[in-house]
Amino acid sequence: KDKSPRCVVKPRVTAQSKGDLPAYKGVFGSLDDALRSDKVISLMPSSDGRFYEMRRTELGTFIAPASCRGIQEVKAGFIPALPLVPRELTLEIIGFFRSLVNGGGLEAIVNILWDKEREAFCTFVPPQTVSHGSAAAELPRLHSRYLHYIDVHSHNTMPARFSAVDDADEKATRVYAVFGSLDRFIPEISVRISSGGSFSELDPLTVFEPIGKAYPESWNARVTTGGETGGLEI
Repeated sequence: KDKSPRCVVKPRVTAQSKGDLPAYKGVFGSLDDALRSDKVISLMPSSDGRFYEMRRTELGTFIAPASCRGIQEVKAGFIPALPLVPRELTLEIIGFFRSLVNGGGLEAIVNILWDKEREAFCTFVPPQTVSHGSAAAELPRLHSRYLHYIDVHSHNTMPARFSAVDDADEKATRVYAVFGSLDRFIPEISVRISSGGSFSELDPLTVFEPIGKAYPESWNARVTTGGETGGLEI
């Protein structure tokens, strides 16, 4: 009857904190756990390495690959609990590897250990049988004061790339490094972790100090950007 009615809309807005799941969703460790729950939407991992989403409707139960929106992203990596390996120790290892390259192009293995009493790194060269393309060492029986932190092996003049043999050998959960191109002025270094036999590449600077030593800070004061400079005067 009103020729000029007022149209009033009262919206109801529901929000959630970033990363939280609403009450009707749940994350479960297995399909069986999800089926026992009362959640309308369930997320669960599968042995194929993917996450799946299960939705219950009056039509039935739907299971499909999930986008995993609302779940915090996790990336493979390594957060060291120990300081960086000193450059002096790294240079000692390079020198040892180079002596074997010059002595017949042989490979070798060095273990980097953490001494919990001294709170310092040290190296251990295990008894090993080496050749141009392999190195086989006995696993050291360490005193409880030592932590076996990094296994380092050389690839003589070849690139620093982990091989299929390395993949088969490096199953223990620790850090692994390969030093290659040892005939060059600056060798190649590759680093990765093995976590239960699953590998993830690392930036070498995650565990090793830079090989370059410190330099006088006054050098930076003589560097400017932009424009042309005149002749060098000393």
